[in-house]
This record gives sequence, C-alpha cells and structure tokens, in this order.
Amino acid sequence: MLKRHEVEILLKAGHAKTEVAGLAGVSLCSVKRIAHESAVVHVDDVAERAKRQIGRPSTVQNFRKQVVEILEQEPDLATLEILRRARETGYEEGKTALYALVASLRPKWRT
Repeated sequence: MLKRHEVEILLKAGHAKTEVAGLAGVSLCSVKRIAHESAVVHVDDVAERAKRQIGRPSTVQNFRKQVVEILEQEPDLATLEILRRARETGYEEGKTALYALVASLRPKWRT
C-alpha cells in the first residue's frame, strides 16, 4: 500500500511516469496501473490484502480436511507420516506449508 501511495504522490507532484518508476523502484507497468486506480485512502495493508485477495493461494488448504481427519483419528501421529499420507493422495508441494497447517490444527498441549 505504501508503494502505491508513494507513486500517487510522485505523479501528483508532476513527475513523469518513467521517472516515478525509477524513484519508487517499481516497473513502468505498475506506475501506469496505479495511475488509473482509485487513490489510497487508508494504509491498513493487512485488510487491503485480504479484501483484494493479494498473494498466492495456498495449495495446502486443499488438504486441510484430510489433515483434520487424520488428526481426529490419531492426534499423536508424527507430522512426517501425515506428509507421507498427503503425498499418497496427491499433495506435491513442500513440507513446510503442510507442517504449518498441521501445527495450526493440532491441539495445544500443556507445558
């Protein structure tokens, strides 16, 4: 959001689009796109990302139901085994995303 705001300010100050691209460190295509978009009225980056669905969609969410079922049946099952079972059913991504999903779904144990 702050880059968009920076580009808007530079454009309003009368800088050329190519100059704005260099000063803001963004591509000329981005400057042209921002010039046609509505102005930034707030800088709540998290809310804006959620609203605009910015970012790559998580592929591990497609396996959430399967992981929940596994954890309901065997809550102490090793995460590596959950990864192995997910890969048997078509999960092709890396282990980090699946491990994070498992960690978010596991019950928090007492310390």
